[in-house]
Amino acid sequence: MRKVRTKRIGGALIAVSLVSLGVSAWSMAQRLQGRPMPLVYFSSPIVDEKFNYLNEPVVVTHLSAAEADAEASRDWWAKGRAALRISYRGSTVDFPIIGKDHDRLPGLLDYESWFKIMPMVTGERTSNDIVAKLATGEIHSRIVIAGRYPAPGFNEGSTGLVRRTEWVYRLAELHSHGDEPITVLEKTFEELDALHTPGKWTAIRHPEWVKEGDERDHDIWMHYAMQQVTPAPFLRAKDRALDAALGAMGWTWPVAGMSVVGVLGGLLLVGLGIVRVPDA
Repeated sequence: MRKVRTKRIGGALIAVSLVSLGVSAWSMAQRLQGRPMPLVYFSSPIVDEKFNYLNEPVVVTHLSAAEADAEASRDWWAKGRAALRISYRGSTVDFPIIGKDHDRLPGLLDYESWFKIMPMVTGERTSNDIVAKLATGEIHSRIVIAGRYPAPGFNEGSTGLVRRTEWVYRLAELHSHGDEPITVLEKTFEELDALHTPGKWTAIRHPEWVKEGDERDHDIWMHYAMQQVTPAPFLRAKDRALDAALGAMGWTWPVAGMSVVGVLGGLLLVGLGIVRVPDA
């Protein structure tokens, strides 16, 4: 009689767990399917110092420290540094050169550890869509430029490296039409990191950096542009899509996990109810 009761309890546990697993799995699929997944796609960085972007020339000029310092509007922390000047549609933006100013590699390859000019596509859901639309001319790449700098007041040696959250990133974008040929902004590592997965203390100290919905989708490219010029060891382990996926699944993934445990427990009870103990 006890074995029959054990089998019944095990069977009931299996049935309830399977129903719960089915409901949670379906809800999980719906949540993940409807989750916005802004895709930011970068192709290989441009290393030529002269190229065309949408029928307009882009020219990268190497300025000496004296030439760059002659600019009255130059940031104080950039004083005494040579610079790379990007010119487009009559407008310019300077990126001060950090580290040694050498010329060993062709084009812009000498600076790729901290500076890149990158074609970028946003707003598409799959890489296949991007390739097809670029080929037909339905969409065009955006050109963004990213530069990474040590925390202001610190050199690019060991002192500057340990203050990672204060690193400064200069981000620029070229525009083929409109009154502003080049838009430029500067943000810190911590501010750009908060666009993706803000740390606990960042969200408390700077809640204005934590963005959601359309505002986040519009600015998320800045985070990924930052990644392109940041050495991998300095990127936080949380810079992954896993956290966003777990957040989107909500209650469904722990319920699914408990349902699997319930199925296994039910099978164990059924097995105990079937096993026959030999007479002494």
